[in-house]
Amino acid sequence: MDFFQHLQLKYKFWAVNTVTFISTMLLVLVALWVEQDRIHVERQQLARELVTLASTDRAPAGLRWLDAAGNAARTTSTATWIPGEALTTHAAVPLHGAWAVQHEGQPRLLAVDQQHYLALLFERAPLYAVAVLILMLGVLTVSQLLISFITTNIRALRDVMLTVQETGDLTLRANATSRDEVGSMARAFNAMQSSQQEVVGTVRLAADQLEQGTDEMARLMTNVKDGMVTQQG
Repeated sequence: MDFFQHLQLKYKFWAVNTVTFISTMLLVLVALWVEQDRIHVERQQLARELVTLASTDRAPAGLRWLDAAGNAARTTSTATWIPGEALTTHAAVPLHGAWAVQHEGQPRLLAVDQQHYLALLFERAPLYAVAVLILMLGVLTVSQLLISFITTNIRALRDVMLTVQETGDLTLRANATSRDEVGSMARAFNAMQSSQQEVVGTVRLAADQLEQGTDEMARLMTNVKDGMVTQQG
């Protein structure tokens, strides 16, 4: 925390942007996992509808007809879902599972291909890359505007403070038009300047009055001295 505390403000914003980018990438990975699960569910629902209706000559993309001989004992008049690890029939690609059913006395097995996560990632990479790029460009633009706004006001306040320190000019005031924390600091500085200016003015007035009183006393002493000299002469 000490290291982060001593970082310049712009580097702190960059650290926040880095966390935002990492969080966005994690959200993309989670979104792909959700999409993978959704694809499996949709294929599974479609396969259940087609297993008793469609011809076994052709299956839609993501589905495939398998030889049901090895799983004939599991087939009934109603469609039964068999998970991929429980299938005894092997296929050229990994299977998510299959629907088994007895149709017109013949066993049928309509399998659902497993959607590979990496394949889905590579397939969706251009779309998510554009989305992340647009999002990060927006975040970077907003953060740069905030950095510019905050640092400009802080530097202006710092310059006024340094000028007061070098010249002792208590009439200088900082720009306090904003209502954020920097504006609050500027107003506090201006209030301090006004208080110091008032104190200095009061001290100066008292010093002037003391000087006038001292001069008046000196004149009286001079008159007294002159009077005494005249009387002695």
